[in-house]
Amino acid sequence: MRYQRVADEAELIVSCDMHKRYDPMNVKLFRDLVPRMGDITIDMVRTSAQAFVKQDLDLVRRVVARDDEVDHIWYHLLDELVEYMQRDPDLILQATHLLLVARYLERIADHVVNVAERVSYMETGQFQDLAMSHKPEYERPEVESGFGEPGEE
Repeated sequence: MRYQRVADEAELIVSCDMHKRYDPMNVKLFRDLVPRMGDITIDMVRTSAQAFVKQDLDLVRRVVARDDEVDHIWYHLLDELVEYMQRDPDLILQATHLLLVARYLERIADHVVNVAERVSYMETGQFQDLAMSHKPEYERPEVESGFGEPGEE
């Protein structure tokens, strides 16, 4: 069931169709961080499937660690893109599409962590929220701005 949700989120990413309709408002944001999130998320999907097949808790831990990376990038993009939209309302449509893609990737990562948590449960007999972001005491990380004005490389 979780992999169905992953597929649903992937379909939403495709529906954004960013490459055909928009030039990236900030080349660094688009070229570096969103594809990095995608690469990490793809690795997480593959690793979670391997963890399930092999019943491997080391692979479960790898998935969970990668989720922290995705969350950090998500919050960084969120903060930066909101700031850009506040400074230049003409960027709202582009920034919203980037935010949607990033959010869908973050959700995929969360679904994959849920798969990994189920593998852990099957192996240990104890259910635990393994990812920091799934724990009640979680506080979003502080992220530093690392980008210039929109359109700068």
